[in-house]
Amino acid sequence: MILIKSEYGKKGRGWRRVLIALSVLLFLSVAVVAGAGEIVVMTPMQDSIIYARRPVTHLVVKVLNAADVQRLQLEGEGDEPIKPSGVWSVNDEHYAHFRIGLKPGRNKFVLNPGSQTIKVSYRPLRTLINIDFEASTVYRFHRKEAIPAACGQCHTAVLPADSGLDPKEQKRMYGEFAFSPECYSCHRSQASGNKWQHGPAANVLCNLCHKDPDKGGRIAIPGGKPAENCFKCHVQGRQWGKMAHMHGPTGTGDCTICHNPHGDEFQFQLWEDGAGKLCVACHGDKQRFLEEGRSVRFRPHGIVQGGGCIACHSPHATEVRFQLYKPINDLCSGCHMKMKGMKRGHPVGGHPLQGVRDLRRPDRELACSGCHNPHGSEYMYLLIGDNLGGHVCSKCHH
Repeated sequence: MILIKSEYGKKGRGWRRVLIALSVLLFLSVAVVAGAGEIVVMTPMQDSIIYARRPVTHLVVKVLNAADVQRLQLEGEGDEPIKPSGVWSVNDEHYAHFRIGLKPGRNKFVLNPGSQTIKVSYRPLRTLINIDFEASTVYRFHRKEAIPAACGQCHTAVLPADSGLDPKEQKRMYGEFAFSPECYSCHRSQASGNKWQHGPAANVLCNLCHKDPDKGGRIAIPGGKPAENCFKCHVQGRQWGKMAHMHGPTGTGDCTICHNPHGDEFQFQLWEDGAGKLCVACHGDKQRFLEEGRSVRFRPHGIVQGGGCIACHSPHATEVRFQLYKPINDLCSGCHMKMKGMKRGHPVGGHPLQGVRDLRRPDRELACSGCHNPHGSEYMYLLIGDNLGGHVCSKCHH
């Protein structure tokens, strides 16, 4: 605030002071506007929604004043100031790249100098179904053109010398349409940053999935059911739709619920251990069967903590209920071999094991799971109740 004192009775000197003060204010306001325009945010778009599998995005700014480059930093909400990952100068213009972490929901950052506020929303990406990537509020860097003119000064279709890939050989094998060295320039982590990589990403064949021939080859995110794109290569997946019992993600046609199409830290490009930890992300009621030492009374089935859920269940589809690889008794006797082929005589002579209706579950045939919990139990032998006093038997024999 500027306090102006005026003396109107002294031959107009007061008016001159007012005019001088207003001139100073006008100069300062022009300077502030000019200063704010010296750093231009190129990406991401203000107030956009960022869908990503990992809570990270990149902020790119153009700095017109070289003096600001050394002072450049980004401040998050309660975090330490973030310095640029790198600054590149081309034709007397400076481009700074920030790698920034995100949290689900609203994220706000302040860019200095200039105190520009940048707001974006982050939504973790677990499925591509029902996401309209064409919506104007959804962040897509390549929305209008493959490489914006400003970015094309550095990011060109020249393969980096240290990539280990032979451009001529790649072009001979896959053609220009698929091989995408320009993508590697920015998306290097997609091609080499994961322990388990999907073949197209590892070989920089981005255009196999991300070119839209119907729109002049513009870079796009595949729409519809992801499986339609996946099955172009993974042709065996077409058989799953013909099977009687499909896993939910398979039935919806969204392979990306479990598999990262670029690569991830677990085998088969899974985002979590596929033996069991991935499964309980949806099947939360089975979490307790994977926990060791949860209770001295609780006994998990050994195969669950050993081979995991996929030891018995197919993660895609089978002809057997619950996506089991075989009917229950055949599956159980694969480990408990003394029971193989047995139709009567367990737990007592003459007791049926199959071929009759399960009195506890009238819609099913009697099987091992009629008395035993296949995942775990608080009772000995994984029984569904205490065998002392006939509490198991009384479930059927009232």
